[in-house]
Amino acid sequence: MKQVMLGLLTLTMTMSGFAMQLPKDAEVATEMVTINNGEIKVSKLAEERATNPKVKEFARMMVKDHEANRAATLALSRKINLGEKQTDASYKMKEQNRVEMRKLSKLHGNAFDKAYMNAMVEGHTQVFRKLDQALVPYAVNPELKAMLSETQKKVGMHLEHAKEISSSL
Repeated sequence: MKQVMLGLLTLTMTMSGFAMQLPKDAEVATEMVTINNGEIKVSKLAEERATNPKVKEFARMMVKDHEANRAATLALSRKINLGEKQTDASYKMKEQNRVEMRKLSKLHGNAFDKAYMNAMVEGHTQVFRKLDQALVPYAVNPELKAMLSETQKKVGMHLEHAKEISSSL
């Protein structure tokens, strides 16, 4: 039996072909916490380093919104007894966050502002897509699914706002 990870989905090759294992709600929640942690960390750096007032304001909003979403995800996880389940995808996200922080920590001024906002556009695009294709559809618990749907709407608003600021720099 051979397993191949495709984001949150696992394909298992058996004697009769491929069987798909859907992610468990604990894996979905863990990925959301990982996403929020990365956004909070990079946005706190932006609160310190950004020079453009719109970028600073956006960074403050990111910290506030992502801290709230992380807290809500953790509270729901405790309420429905999910626990934590790391995935290959969550490990990869953590590494991507470290790389982004190293890259941004070397920049200052307008170069920082542009790089941060580009990262916000790219990151929110990826998260929106991940919510749409891999997290919302596979969440089993109705409360988790509803929270993820609301999160997706908020991510869409963040994405549009990030695009607007990015294009003005």
